[in-house]
Amino acid sequence: MPSTKFRQLFKLTILCLSMAWTSTIVMSTRGDAQTLGAEGGLGTLLEQLQSLQSQGALGSVTGSGNGTLDAAREGIRRDLSGHLEAPSRLQKIREKELIRRIEAAKLAISNIYCQTGTVPEGSSSAEIEFLLSPIERDYCRRANKPLQQFGYNIFNADVRVDAQFSGAIQDDYILGIGDELVVTFHGQTQGTSSIRVNREGRVVIGELPPLPVAGLTFGEFRRNLEARVNTAMFGTEVFVSLGAVRAISVTVAGDVVLPGVKSLTSQTTIIDALTLAGGVKKTGSLRKIQVFRGDEVFWVDIYELILGNGLSHRLSLLDGDRVVVPSIGSTVAISGQVKRPGIFELSEGRTHAHLEKLLGLAGGPIRPTGNIYSHMAFETTGKMRINDYTNADIEIGEGEIIRVRYRQNVQTNTVQLLGHVRIQGPRSLSTTSTIHNLIEDTESLKDNPYLLFAILETTDPATHSRRLFPVNLQSILERKQDYALRDQDRLIVLGTEDIRYLMSNDVQQVLQFGRAVQDAEQLGAISRKTRQPTTSEDVAHPTGNPVQQVLLNLGLLNAPPSSDESDAENERQASEEPKPGRFACRGLQSLATIASTTRSGRFIQAVRATGLEGASPLVNPLPCPPIFDLFPGLLPFLLEHVVAVDGEVRRPGAYPMLDETPLSSVIAVSGGLTRNADLRNLELTRFATQAVSGTQSSVRKIVDVIEHGFENVLVNAGDVIRFNRAFTDRDSGPVLLSGEFVRPGLFDIRRGERLSEVIARAGGVTAQAFPYGAVFTRERVKRAQQAGFERAQRELTSAATFAAAKKGVDPSAVIALQQITRDLSSVEAVGRVVIEADPTVLQVKPEFDTVLEPGDKLFMPKRPNSVLVIGDVLNPGALQFISGQQADKYIHQAGGFQQSADQDRVFVVFPNGVAQPVSISVWNYNPAQVPPGSTIVAPKDPAPLDIFTFAKDIGALVSQLSITAASLAVIGDN
Repeated sequence: MPSTKFRQLFKLTILCLSMAWTSTIVMSTRGDAQTLGAEGGLGTLLEQLQSLQSQGALGSVTGSGNGTLDAAREGIRRDLSGHLEAPSRLQKIREKELIRRIEAAKLAISNIYCQTGTVPEGSSSAEIEFLLSPIERDYCRRANKPLQQFGYNIFNADVRVDAQFSGAIQDDYILGIGDELVVTFHGQTQGTSSIRVNREGRVVIGELPPLPVAGLTFGEFRRNLEARVNTAMFGTEVFVSLGAVRAISVTVAGDVVLPGVKSLTSQTTIIDALTLAGGVKKTGSLRKIQVFRGDEVFWVDIYELILGNGLSHRLSLLDGDRVVVPSIGSTVAISGQVKRPGIFELSEGRTHAHLEKLLGLAGGPIRPTGNIYSHMAFETTGKMRINDYTNADIEIGEGEIIRVRYRQNVQTNTVQLLGHVRIQGPRSLSTTSTIHNLIEDTESLKDNPYLLFAILETTDPATHSRRLFPVNLQSILERKQDYALRDQDRLIVLGTEDIRYLMSNDVQQVLQFGRAVQDAEQLGAISRKTRQPTTSEDVAHPTGNPVQQVLLNLGLLNAPPSSDESDAENERQASEEPKPGRFACRGLQSLATIASTTRSGRFIQAVRATGLEGASPLVNPLPCPPIFDLFPGLLPFLLEHVVAVDGEVRRPGAYPMLDETPLSSVIAVSGGLTRNADLRNLELTRFATQAVSGTQSSVRKIVDVIEHGFENVLVNAGDVIRFNRAFTDRDSGPVLLSGEFVRPGLFDIRRGERLSEVIARAGGVTAQAFPYGAVFTRERVKRAQQAGFERAQRELTSAATFAAAKKGVDPSAVIALQQITRDLSSVEAVGRVVIEADPTVLQVKPEFDTVLEPGDKLFMPKRPNSVLVIGDVLNPGALQFISGQQADKYIHQAGGFQQSADQDRVFVVFPNGVAQPVSISVWNYNPAQVPPGSTIVAPKDPAPLDIFTFAKDIGALVSQLSITAASLAVIGDN
């Protein structure tokens, strides 16, 4: 046990020493490059192993009694008790992973050396010598691949050297001095005793006379003991077992790592002795190991043990035996397509061997027939020649190499069914001579297949080159047509999800930019480079509005890059290589290569079908289907044959098709038509090449599908189909009538329907209605007003920033401006439009009758009895309406003006939304009549804001806000 414990500790130490070396290894993905750290490499590990060996540590580990660490073995065993007996699962995983990485690194170094004959960069000659023996180095340089000497790895196992024996003993075990026997009596005599064979070779058991034991087999001793007990002890049975075996000393010499005297047990074998000696060196022989036993000498062939050709009974050892390992004999090598390639030693005294026997050592060829045997033989001058043989009836000499390779690696009489099918793989051409026989029926396909376009990969009989051929599986399954198959053909069936990828973001970006775009930021850079100014504002103020220009001059904003700098930056971003993994799809990479190197219009229909112009690049983020990664040329091939389907179909886009495909099939794969499709006005655009001039021209025609029939309208690859929308006078949304109507609610409208018609459908207005104060709102106007508010808010914010940085500006003006900005941010536009809503007036003046739009809202209030006064007055609020009373009286009732009010800009917002200024000063007294439901606005004096260039626009802004407030007040009061 102590040696086993310490051996485990030593193994962990070696693993730890190897980690620094393993972490510095960077393996190339092609296997043709390998970089090793200069420190902590295999050379360092070799030095550590040699140092341990010189100190006797390895001898201690393997169980010999000559090591300097023997005295500490028992203490180490106690310290490690329980820890190394059951290592954790994580520890085992880490050890296996580390060993795997070390072996991979060794193989990489060996491969480079064997292929190039040079020491890899970062490695050293000592590491090569540690990895490969001189024989292996010679063979691998000639074979151009690493070859290991066969059989030497069997000495890596752990060996127990203690005398405790476990397991059943065989009857042919020969007993000797020091063996311990456990004897149990059962019957009239009861008891168990352990007896050791004494130096006279006898044992004394109870009252029985001494029995001679030494030299007898275990089976002979048991039978003798049973006979004695039956005679001397009536009614008693005896059972005997072996408790502990005796210790023996064996000398191991020759080409082993640690020669010397080894302490073993009588149950150990020659393999155990050689393992305790560190194993046989690769300069030593495995086929002629000598065992000296007194005057007798016999030979042991380790190959017999490894290959299982019959184990010799002479493997067991006796006390005093001497095991001698001589130098290795003649060797040959077998590489290539065999089950166990390697370097093999020939049997004793042989310098040549028959290839049949050597193939047996290598486990035989991987394939039983169709092999070529390349014989690398020496000439008398030392040169090598290579001869090929088709049979194994040849003789192989010392140092020669046999390389086994396949004569042909081709499957014949096969076709393959791949893609969107339930069972993929090869089929026999004899039983599937046509595509219909290969498919059989739709049950062999997965759900939702795309039958209009499958791809047959076949071989051109003239040039023997592979090419793609489109087929219509729907016609084949309906037995309208069929195609004969050739040997090695492959039929690729697509699914609907595969076709949807043709309209994905990745494909759109490749078709538009000639390559896949990495991310949204790069796409934006490319778009900015190619985009032209579209508005007058963009052209007039390329750097922003005037306030931004002022801030730019003051250095408060960063200057945008110049056109040259911007173009250079965009060019840099556009030319960046895609991030790793972006082109994981080989089909997309193939498409990008074609799209970036040609502008021949090969994919013009695909560009039209995917709707790149004005389309968002993040509309259809689909992953690349595996079929396009397996067949890279498939994606460009599909895009060449697409039909662009647009308009009133449920899934518009690009669909690959063959010529003369019925329109009914096109509609089916595009999800069917919507209810609004106009079947009498199908727009079909076809691009035809003129036979005389060779130019391509488009022919557009309108097809009446109802008249011709869906089956009779045929579509060709490259066509553009548009299902137009049927005309309807029904508009796309309702209008809302609320308030004082007889039947308020939502009303669907037709195109061109007027307000008076909808009011009539609502039953007219009630007796309490006040048409003069009706509030009519429109969504289009609301969006425009809201955009105006937001633009004004941005301008005010910029002005406040500018004023805060300018010297000599009144702080109160900045505070006032900030307050207006905050108030403006909380205002939501109403979208009110001033209209005439009185049905009696609309009858007399139809030109005032408004044409309605979807989303319009009309609120009919009750007749009000108040007037609203807001703005800079002492007590703003609603006041009692008094007939004939003018605006100045209502302001007086509200407490009069505040000091901050602008008395010269007072205005009235009438119930219908119209605003009118009024003059109430003594110098210009012209007050307006105020009807009920009006709003009198006393604005704030804009004098503090005169320093800003837009102060003149504040009045208009306040007017719009007042109208909004008046409209909300009317709606809220009712």
